Amino acid sequence: MKKFPVRVPHRGSKLLAVLCAAVFILLAVRTLWELQTLGKVINPARTGRYRIKNQFALLFPASDHDLFYTRVYNGMRDLAEQEQAALEIYEYPEGERDEIRKLLRLILNTQPNGVVFSVPPDPFYDDLFKAFLDRGIPLVSLEYDIAYRDVHVGTNPFEQGRLAGEAALNLKSGGDMAVLLSGSNATFIQGFRQILQERGVRDIGLIRSYDDTLAAGEEFIREILSFRTNISVAVFTGSRESEGAAQALIEYGRVGTPLIIAAEDNMEIRQLMELGVISATIVRNPEKAGQAVIEALCALLRDERTNAYVDSGSYVLSAEFVNQLPR
Repeated sequence: MKKFPVRVPHRGSKLLAVLCAAVFILLAVRTLWELQTLGKVINPARTGRYRIKNQFALLFPASDHDLFYTRVYNGMRDLAEQEQAALEIYEYPEGERDEIRKLLRLILNTQPNGVVFSVPPDPFYDDLFKAFLDRGIPLVSLEYDIAYRDVHVGTNPFEQGRLAGEAALNLKSGGDMAVLLSGSNATFIQGFRQILQERGVRDIGLIRSYDDTLAAGEEFIREILSFRTNISVAVFTGSRESEGAAQALIEYGRVGTPLIIAAEDNMEIRQLMELGVISATIVRNPEKAGQAVIEALCALLRDERTNAYVDSGSYVLSAEFVNQLPR
């Protein structure tokens, strides 16, 4: 192929060419930065393994301490591939309302065939959720339920409370029970109390509500050890609280008094279970949630009847079971 020389007759033209190249590079860098800032896009269908029929956008928090959303995505992948759907993940920093709104606008402008979002309820976003529905784009909320959606897939806190109550009773500790709630969760307490009533056991001895932090778990344990020594089982609804409480028992040399029922399943929780500090943990089922989300979106696109609320379920993971696993 013949190559033609590029003639640059004047120094000014050279400078203009350099400036144009610099602008091009800056624009490219800015685009890459915006992709990193606004959200990570993962589209397995673009590998050419199958022809894309639908494109689904996923809006998840960037912070994933328990790998819940990573496991949700893993639960989605196989079924999405069967349905010939591409998945695009957008991640937002928690608490950044303007960033969430910016991402929702971006997703709306891309006109996906369906959207899955896990965003705390906030009227600040309601007009955008309405816009999705007005355009006929199916909306599925995950974990956080809101008014403007077609289907909600999430964990039933009442059933989680019942599971935690059963796990606490199975420990046969003989003392009172304490519950530390991650935020306000009256429904969890209702389920917990129901199982106690069914078994003829007296009510919960101590209930507190904090944000899900390590410090909250430590403070709760200090209160029990200092003023509520009758408490023999402490139940937590947040993973960080669970980890903080377990670490406090290790530091004070009081492992086993009280026994701990944690929340979620991650590496830290598993290690503390292997050490005998945590007796059991109540775990959400993210893989099942991921499958349910894809099923709901595909049903909505086919105008099939689907439930407005889908419980993805929870289960009890015991330290006894964890310690039997190969290492």
